[in-house]
Amino acid sequence: MVFMIIATLLAHRYWEYPAAAQTAQFTNMIKNIAIFGAMFYVFVAGPGRFSVDSKIAGR
Repeated sequence: MVFMIIATLLAHRYWEYPAAAQTAQFTNMIKNIAIFGAMFYVFVAGPGRFSVDSKIAGR
């Protein structure tokens, strides 16, 4: 999760790009924020009953 924060802040500074490239950079930044949100959810809630570990354990 720390890598996602650093990568987003360093690589997707859309306000520094020309107008034609700002939309693509903004989209990639929002994508990274969504991925971070999913990773944070799994970190907080755990993988749940659909995890590979759960299937191996037979639960």
